[in-house]
Amino acid sequence: MATVKKKDIANDVADQAGVSKTDAQTIVDTVLDSLVDSLRRGEGIELRGFGTFRFHKPASRQFFERYQWPALGEGHEHNYRRRTSPRS
Repeated sequence: MATVKKKDIANDVADQAGVSKTDAQTIVDTVLDSLVDSLRRGEGIELRGFGTFRFHKPASRQFFERYQWPALGEGHEHNYRRRTSPRS
């Protein structure tokens, strides 16, 4: 399975829109920067026909060291980082 890179997307934009590769790279960078900024502000992204993306923060879970029993309550909370995932 091949990986599509930003450069590949820019080349496709250049070919399909009839613009230079430099202009296409600027367009792709601008669009991706806008998407990232929206996610950082906590906004969701909806791209019809592609997907909906939202930042979510998983609930913190009780984490127990090896050989500790959960019944003793000697674990500590582990806060996971925020993640972006497609919404189903």
